[in-house]
Amino acid sequence: MKGEVAETNPRKGFIAVATDRGFSILEILEVSADITPGDEIMGDLHDLGRQDVFNARTGDKLDVFIQDCYCSHQAMKRHLYD
Repeated sequence: MKGEVAETNPRKGFIAVATDRGFSILEILEVSADITPGDEIMGDLHDLGRQDVFNARTGDKLDVFIQDCYCSHQAMKRHLYD
């Protein structure tokens, strides 16, 4: 599965990835990850818990914890900014 980074909150270490089923909320577990809005992320974006996903722009493997999936736009904003 693939999705596009819609928004990031570096202070919280969270990104929102838009998929064909809503937004997945990923917590980035590595501080040096280079992720920007528009990046294509590939992996099991609808499986909660710790996952390895890939950033197509950089080719980097990212260690993430998927906090939520199938989120609406409003729920995504709450996860990232509340």
